[in-house]
Amino acid sequence: MFDLVKRAGDLGISTEELMRELYVERVPPKANTVKVHMWQINELLVETDYSIVSDRRRWFLRKARPCR
Repeated sequence: MFDLVKRAGDLGISTEELMRELYVERVPPKANTVKVHMWQINELLVETDYSIVSDRRRWFLRKARPCR
């Protein structure tokens, strides 16, 4: 999931596109499940400068802004 979001770059990737890529041979989960997985990935990224964010349409990998 992380790799797909990263590969999507500035265009981002929709939840539907993620599900099509990840669940080819399985029943896709509900969209809310993808959201939960993104929160879990962000928990793992907390020690880095990156996080996965959404504009409610697409997912993006963003570098955190430096604190001033």
